[in-house]
Amino acid sequence: MGIRRFHLFAAGLAMTLPLMAAAHLPAEELTPEALLTEKCSLCHSSKRIFRLDPVKLKETVERMRKMNPDWISSIQSDHIAEVIAKIINDPSIMASRTAWIEALDRGEALFKNNTLGKKGVSCSGCHTMPKQFSKIEDAYPRWDAKLKRFVGLDETIAIMLREKIGAELAPNDPRIHDLLIYLKTL
Repeated sequence: MGIRRFHLFAAGLAMTLPLMAAAHLPAEELTPEALLTEKCSLCHSSKRIFRLDPVKLKETVERMRKMNPDWISSIQSDHIAEVIAKIINDPSIMASRTAWIEALDRGEALFKNNTLGKKGVSCSGCHTMPKQFSKIEDAYPRWDAKLKRFVGLDETIAIMLREKIGAELAPNDPRIHDLLIYLKTL
């Protein structure tokens, strides 16, 4: 093993040892932060966790616990809710959540707006079933046969707006971002 590989191995080991040690502690002895990492991050990204509605936080964590009571105990559920509440009530997280909600509202309005383009139709005129957008971000980037290259969801939205609605928006237009946020929530 070369010296560089050894250093990379040692650095990786140094970062994982504390997590491995915490994972072997009895569940009630894990720190609340370790509980969050071990129990929630297995299925959910931190982005999703930190976007939880503070009002529905306990209800959501309890619903997750009931899905698999052997995975999350009642005591752990309380600890997890406390940690998430502490994190999402941080002023910087609250500010980003407020900005996200505002973008979501703008995106929904754009999706239903039939004056966005020149053709007098809206996205919701053709896309009437929101379920068709569930997990849409997992489908991108994808191959566009017409362009003969991969395209991201933002570019696909810009193409759809131009071709179907008659709206000329650049892929970096803030309205594309707002629509993207809205579609990812459906």
